[in-house]
Amino acid sequence: MRKKFLLTFLLLELVSFYVASQLRAAETAAEGVKAPDFTLQFAGKKANQTLSLYESYLDKEGAFKVLAIAFLSASDPQTFKEFELLTAPEAASGENTQDAVSDAQPAAPKGPVKNSDTLKSLKLLTALYASYHEKGFELLIILADKDLTKVAVFTSLAEKKKYAFPLLWDRHGIAKSRYKVDDMPKVTLIGADGKIFKMQNDFNQPAGRELNAMIRKNLGLPLDAALPPALEEILKNK
Repeated sequence: MRKKFLLTFLLLELVSFYVASQLRAAETAAEGVKAPDFTLQFAGKKANQTLSLYESYLDKEGAFKVLAIAFLSASDPQTFKEFELLTAPEAASGENTQDAVSDAQPAAPKGPVKNSDTLKSLKLLTALYASYHEKGFELLIILADKDLTKVAVFTSLAEKKKYAFPLLWDRHGIAKSRYKVDDMPKVTLIGADGKIFKMQNDFNQPAGRELNAMIRKNLGLPLDAALPPALEEILKNK
């Protein structure tokens, strides 16, 4: 009798967990509400593994104080050209730049390029991570490209730069849809309570300073302190 009761209890718990996860997945993102769940595969050498937002972060007490989810794309020609140039020196040195997502690496073009919005956002986000990770700031980069070649170039850059944060691939656009991503780059900031407190597309200097201030506030850091070295060059007053 006791065994039957325990089995029934476990079955109900599993059903409850499944229903809750499906309801969470059906939600869409908005400021002031709980962040929608997703499970995505890693890009790059860990492409055979997946990451669940709730299992890895939101269901873990104290896992973070601020979590930034950034949707980036290398699909526009300007960004793709930049990433090719950034990965070219590594390819020229004879080091292994092959990626688990794709074996093909396109040839790097020649000539100067200007920073695209995607590269600006990547520079700011990596600087924020370097400055505040030890204070409780976590970062997820989600690639929303369907083109394997472009994903491969981006992941080659990540491996070259030795990024410590997860790089995920939203190949079917599931997370992109739940987080209402119409334009990229876009960042969503989530507080320790699991609720979204900011969704932003602008990564230029004034908006970047506001983003930095918002993150510092939610980390419990003073707003009037000097900028960390990693952010000073990016966010300094011009």
